[in-house]
Amino acid sequence: METYVMEPMIQDILGKDPELKKRFDEKMESEEDFAASLDKSTGGFMSKHPILTKTGK
Repeated sequence: METYVMEPMIQDILGKDPELKKRFDEKMESEEDFAASLDKSTGGFMSKHPILTKTGK
């Protein structure tokens, strides 16, 4: 999925889950490779977005 499509979805997920946002922010600050790679830093979120899950949860 293209970055411009993923970014609003990721912001939506992070906005609904403060604990996940905190962990994501911490990882972005502490792991240079993670922060530098859009694929690594955003890939896991797509499995959590309702548009890509069967249950929508």
